[in-house]
Amino acid sequence: MRRHDPALSRIPQVFHYLHWGQDIGFIAQEVQSVIPEIVKEVDGLNGKESHLTVNYAAVVPVLVESIKTLKEEIDNIKENCKCLKK
Repeated sequence: MRRHDPALSRIPQVFHYLHWGQDIGFIAQEVQSVIPEIVKEVDGLNGKESHLTVNYAAVVPVLVESIKTLKEEIDNIKENCKCLKK
């Protein structure tokens, strides 16, 4: 498995769209520019144009790594603040 840069700035923005109700998802083109292996092109239904889809289960490990990185940064900041208070 290839390790991804867990920086949150690399995680695409969330967007809303209507499709038989309201769904929430990532813009596939943005995900593709960061993690291309979790985006695939699929044929459209009833002869419509093909479109990109995101494997959302594969996004979870990237988000978890980002959270771990942020926790580490927060812990370091807390520790540095303790040093300044002494």
